[in-house]
Amino acid sequence: MKPNEVAIKLLADEFTRVGGCLFAQVLARSVANTEQQKSIEANDFLMNIMQGKSPVEKWKMENDENWLKMINIDATIRLLTEDKPSQ
Repeated sequence: MKPNEVAIKLLADEFTRVGGCLFAQVLARSVANTEQQKSIEANDFLMNIMQGKSPVEKWKMENDENWLKMINIDATIRLLTEDKPSQ
């Protein structure tokens, strides 16, 4: 077994799960009809209030919690897989 193999596998699974959630959200926002768009905007409004943000702040993928998780998971996997110089 390679070093960190189990951790990398678990992180890769979590990356896939979080990426799927983000993809579903982007897809829902891009193909929403008028009623669905109103519902998404109402949800964004309430989430912004609950998170202490401006109520009219627009959703951006780069600010989404799932996107930020994916970036952190990716950085961790890269750290675990980088070659260490032999001693």
